[in-house]
Amino acid sequence: MKIRVLAMLVGIIISTSAICQDYIYLNNGDRIEAVVTEQTKTAVIYQMFGNSQEGIKLVNKTDIKMIAFSNGKIENFGNEVDFKVKSKEDFTKNLFAYHLADLLINNFTISYERILNSGKVGLQIPFSVGYEGDYEELGDFQNKYYTGLYLNFYPTGQGKWRFFLGPGIRVGQGHIEEYYYDYNTGNDYYKNEDAFYFKFHLNNGVIFSPIDELSIAASVSLGVRYVDSDLLDNKMRTTGAASFNMIYRF
Repeated sequence: MKIRVLAMLVGIIISTSAICQDYIYLNNGDRIEAVVTEQTKTAVIYQMFGNSQEGIKLVNKTDIKMIAFSNGKIENFGNEVDFKVKSKEDFTKNLFAYHLADLLINNFTISYERILNSGKVGLQIPFSVGYEGDYEELGDFQNKYYTGLYLNFYPTGQGKWRFFLGPGIRVGQGHIEEYYYDYNTGNDYYKNEDAFYFKFHLNNGVIFSPIDELSIAASVSLGVRYVDSDLLDNKMRTTGAASFNMIYRF
């Protein structure tokens, strides 16, 4: 009889203790067995379950995912960590690019792009210097130098593969050489001069990042170009371009 009574008392004590036990689930995956005593605007105050000698403790609400109370109530704090946002790839917002394809048209071109915090917009500043080459293969106009501003939109945000599009402007100076034949004298003549030019174009391209620090980009553009020179029959004309870039991200 005494053993039966003792067993009942032990069962009551165990069940009572279990009822008083709360579980605090943290964002880092830890679980705290506790007895929550109070909540403030910024913290939860508790004692470790089964060890009152440790005294009162507190944890910031920003570190808590949820609390499962002993009475069955669940309180969610909505502080789950967004690992995608906090990944290193999303925080490398600076892009330094070397435009490899421009070497084919006798240009040395680099650019710097800053990705805004949203990851959906980038501001890019190019700088290009042209060097002497075969003018006949380059058409009616060769770049001497230019700079400008491109506004790049990333509809899908930042990731391993990124598509971008957006407008851009260039301002700079170029060189023109015009050859002609004088039938009266039978001689070849040419005129040449440097001229200011302006270009507005729309870019479309894709970026691939095999590793966090390195990206490869390919793009095409279409727009209009204005050259301030009377040597050209048409000062304004349509123009297009293609680019292949190596990008260092930091």
